[in-house]
Amino acid sequence: MENGLTKKRAVKEVPPESEFDDDPFLSLADCVYLAQTSPAELASTIERGGIFGWDRFGRYKHFELGSPEACIALDALATVHARYLQRKQFDSTDAADLPLDDYGWRVAEWPAFPGGSAVPPDEQAVRAEKAKDIACLLAIIGALMRFIRGELYEEKHPAYESDNKLRELILDALPLVPGLRKRNLQDVFALGKKVLADAN
Repeated sequence: MENGLTKKRAVKEVPPESEFDDDPFLSLADCVYLAQTSPAELASTIERGGIFGWDRFGRYKHFELGSPEACIALDALATVHARYLQRKQFDSTDAADLPLDDYGWRVAEWPAFPGGSAVPPDEQAVRAEKAKDIACLLAIIGALMRFIRGELYEEKHPAYESDNKLRELILDALPLVPGLRKRNLQDVFALGKKVLADAN
Protein backbone atom coordinates (compact mmCIF):
# COMPACT_ATOMS: atom_id res chain seq x y z
CA MET A 1 0.00 0.00 0.00
CA GLU A 2 1.28 3.46 -0.84
CA ASN A 3 2.83 5.37 2.04
CA GLY A 4 0.81 8.50 2.73
CA LEU A 5 3.88 10.42 3.89
CA THR A 6 5.91 9.88 0.76
CA LYS A 7 3.44 9.51 -2.12
CA LYS A 8 3.61 12.03 -4.93
CA ARG A 9 0.64 14.20 -5.83
CA ALA A 10 -1.13 14.43 -9.15
CA VAL A 11 -0.85 17.65 -11.16
CA LYS A 12 -2.20 20.36 -8.87
CA GLU A 13 -5.08 22.49 -10.00
CA VAL A 14 -4.94 26.25 -9.44
CA PRO A 15 -6.84 27.25 -6.28
CA PRO A 16 -10.10 29.15 -6.88
CA GLU A 17 -10.13 32.93 -7.02
CA SER A 18 -9.47 34.67 -3.73
CA GLU A 19 -10.88 37.92 -2.45
CA PHE A 20 -7.27 39.13 -2.24
CA ASP A 21 -5.14 39.73 -5.32
CA ASP A 22 -2.22 37.32 -5.64
CA ASP A 23 -3.25 35.61 -2.42
CA PRO A 24 -0.32 33.25 -1.78
CA PHE A 25 -0.57 29.68 -0.57
CA LEU A 26 1.57 29.23 2.55
CA SER A 27 2.40 25.57 2.98
CA LEU A 28 3.19 23.82 6.23
CA ALA A 29 6.84 23.98 5.16
CA ASP A 30 6.57 27.76 4.82
CA CYS A 31 4.91 27.99 8.24
CA VAL A 32 7.57 25.89 9.99
CA TYR A 33 10.80 26.90 8.23
CA LEU A 34 10.02 30.44 7.08
CA ALA A 35 7.52 31.79 9.61
CA GLN A 36 9.01 29.69 12.46
CA THR A 37 5.58 28.42 13.58
CA SER A 38 5.86 25.39 15.84
CA PRO A 39 4.49 22.02 14.66
CA ALA A 40 2.44 21.85 17.87
CA GLU A 41 0.71 25.16 17.08
CA LEU A 42 0.01 24.07 13.52
CA ALA A 43 -1.33 20.71 14.72
CA SER A 44 -3.70 22.44 17.13
CA THR A 45 -4.89 24.67 14.30
CA ILE A 46 -5.62 21.67 12.07
CA GLU A 47 -7.47 19.97 14.92
CA ARG A 48 -9.64 23.04 15.36
CA GLY A 49 -10.47 23.86 11.75
CA GLY A 50 -8.90 21.38 9.35
CA ILE A 51 -6.51 22.38 6.58
CA PHE A 52 -6.44 23.15 2.85
CA GLY A 53 -4.44 21.46 0.15
CA TRP A 54 -4.56 19.05 -2.77
CA ASP A 55 -6.09 15.59 -2.78
CA ARG A 56 -4.62 12.62 -4.67
CA PHE A 57 -6.36 13.81 -7.86
CA GLY A 58 -4.75 17.25 -7.65
CA ARG A 59 -7.96 19.01 -6.55
CA TYR A 60 -7.59 21.98 -4.19
CA LYS A 61 -10.00 21.68 -1.28
CA HIS A 62 -10.57 21.89 2.47
CA PHE A 63 -9.85 18.80 4.57
CA GLU A 64 -11.63 18.41 7.89
CA LEU A 65 -10.07 16.81 10.96
CA GLY A 66 -10.32 13.04 10.60
CA SER A 67 -9.95 13.06 6.82
CA PRO A 68 -7.05 11.00 5.40
CA GLU A 69 -5.37 14.20 4.17
CA ALA A 70 -5.59 15.93 7.55
CA CYS A 71 -4.16 12.79 9.16
CA ILE A 72 -1.25 12.82 6.68
CA ALA A 73 -0.58 16.49 7.50
CA LEU A 74 -0.65 15.79 11.26
CA ASP A 75 1.64 12.76 10.84
CA ALA A 76 4.10 14.89 8.86
CA LEU A 77 4.11 17.58 11.58
CA ALA A 78 4.65 14.89 14.23
CA THR A 79 7.69 13.68 12.26
CA VAL A 80 9.04 17.25 12.03
CA HIS A 81 8.60 17.63 15.79
CA ALA A 82 10.35 14.32 16.50
CA ARG A 83 13.29 15.31 14.31
CA TYR A 84 13.43 18.69 16.04
CA LEU A 85 13.74 16.96 19.42
CA GLN A 86 16.75 15.07 18.05
CA ARG A 87 18.50 18.07 16.47
CA LYS A 88 17.20 20.93 18.66
CA GLN A 89 16.64 22.99 15.51
CA PHE A 90 14.29 23.03 12.56
CA ASP A 91 16.20 21.84 9.50
CA SER A 92 14.33 22.13 6.20
CA THR A 93 16.54 19.42 4.67
CA ASP A 94 14.99 16.96 7.14
CA ALA A 95 11.57 17.47 5.55
CA ALA A 96 12.41 16.51 1.97
CA ASP A 97 10.56 13.21 2.36
CA LEU A 98 7.45 14.78 3.91
CA PRO A 99 4.38 16.22 2.10
CA LEU A 100 4.59 19.60 3.84
CA ASP A 101 4.21 21.49 0.55
CA ASP A 102 0.85 19.84 -0.16
CA TYR A 103 -1.03 21.29 2.81
CA GLY A 104 -1.47 24.75 4.31
CA TRP A 105 -3.56 27.87 3.91
CA ARG A 106 -3.81 30.86 1.68
CA VAL A 107 -3.72 34.06 3.72
CA ALA A 108 -7.46 34.56 3.19
CA GLU A 109 -8.06 31.08 4.64
CA TRP A 110 -5.89 31.45 7.73
CA PRO A 111 -7.77 30.33 10.83
CA ALA A 112 -7.27 31.69 14.30
CA PHE A 113 -4.22 30.08 15.83
CA PRO A 114 -4.49 28.61 19.34
CA GLY A 115 -5.04 31.25 21.96
CA GLY A 116 -5.80 33.90 19.34
CA SER A 117 -8.92 35.41 17.84
CA ALA A 118 -10.25 35.31 14.31
CA VAL A 119 -8.09 37.34 11.94
CA PRO A 120 -10.05 40.43 10.77
CA PRO A 121 -10.12 41.28 7.06
CA ASP A 122 -7.82 44.29 7.43
CA GLU A 123 -5.22 42.14 9.18
CA GLN A 124 -5.62 39.47 6.51
CA ALA A 125 -4.82 42.10 3.89
CA VAL A 126 -1.70 43.13 5.83
CA ARG A 127 -0.61 39.50 6.10
CA ALA A 128 -1.26 38.98 2.40
CA GLU A 129 0.96 41.97 1.57
CA LYS A 130 3.72 40.70 3.85
CA ALA A 131 3.52 37.23 2.31
CA LYS A 132 3.76 38.75 -1.18
CA ASP A 133 6.82 40.74 -0.09
CA ILE A 134 8.47 37.59 1.27
CA ALA A 135 7.70 35.69 -1.93
CA CYS A 136 9.14 38.55 -4.00
CA LEU A 137 12.36 38.64 -1.97
CA LEU A 138 12.73 34.86 -2.22
CA ALA A 139 12.24 35.05 -5.99
CA ILE A 140 14.97 37.70 -6.20
CA ILE A 141 17.31 35.54 -4.09
CA GLY A 142 16.52 32.52 -6.26
CA ALA A 143 17.24 34.51 -9.43
CA LEU A 144 20.53 35.82 -8.05
CA MET A 145 21.55 32.30 -7.05
CA ARG A 146 20.83 31.04 -10.57
CA PHE A 147 22.90 33.93 -11.97
CA ILE A 148 25.81 33.20 -9.62
CA ARG A 149 25.71 29.49 -10.43
CA GLY A 150 25.80 30.27 -14.16
CA GLU A 151 22.34 28.83 -14.81
CA LEU A 152 21.05 31.96 -16.57
CA TYR A 153 24.07 32.44 -18.80
CA GLU A 154 26.96 30.23 -19.80
CA GLU A 155 29.43 31.41 -17.16
CA LYS A 156 29.10 31.24 -13.41
CA HIS A 157 30.45 33.92 -11.08
CA PRO A 158 34.25 33.49 -10.78
CA ALA A 159 34.07 33.26 -6.98
CA TYR A 160 31.37 30.57 -7.00
CA GLU A 161 32.37 27.00 -6.21
CA SER A 162 29.32 25.64 -4.42
CA ASP A 163 26.38 26.83 -2.33
CA ASN A 164 28.23 25.79 0.83
CA LYS A 165 31.31 27.81 -0.18
CA LEU A 166 29.13 30.81 -1.03
CA ARG A 167 27.55 30.69 2.43
CA GLU A 168 31.01 30.60 3.99
CA LEU A 169 32.14 33.60 1.92
CA ILE A 170 29.06 35.61 2.97
CA LEU A 171 29.46 34.73 6.65
CA ASP A 172 33.20 35.53 6.61
CA ALA A 173 32.62 38.89 4.91
CA LEU A 174 29.58 39.93 6.98
CA PRO A 175 29.98 38.30 10.42
CA LEU A 176 28.09 40.97 12.38
CA VAL A 177 24.95 41.33 10.25
CA PRO A 178 21.87 40.19 12.24
CA GLY A 179 20.09 37.23 10.69
CA LEU A 180 23.05 36.04 8.64
CA ARG A 181 23.53 32.54 9.98
CA LYS A 182 24.55 29.37 8.19
CA ARG A 183 21.16 27.73 8.78
CA ASN A 184 19.25 30.86 7.73
CA LEU A 185 21.23 31.15 4.50
CA GLN A 186 20.75 27.47 3.72
CA ASP A 187 16.98 27.70 4.23
CA VAL A 188 16.65 30.94 2.26
CA PHE A 189 18.70 29.57 -0.66
CA ALA A 190 16.46 26.50 -0.74
CA LEU A 191 13.25 28.55 -0.50
CA GLY A 192 14.41 30.91 -3.24
CA LYS A 193 15.02 27.93 -5.50
CA LYS A 194 11.58 26.54 -4.61
CA VAL A 195 9.79 29.82 -5.42
CA LEU A 196 11.33 29.93 -8.89
CA ALA A 197 10.60 26.26 -9.50
CA ASP A 198 6.96 26.73 -8.47
CA ALA A 199 6.66 29.76 -10.78
CA ASN A 200 7.82 27.67 -13.73
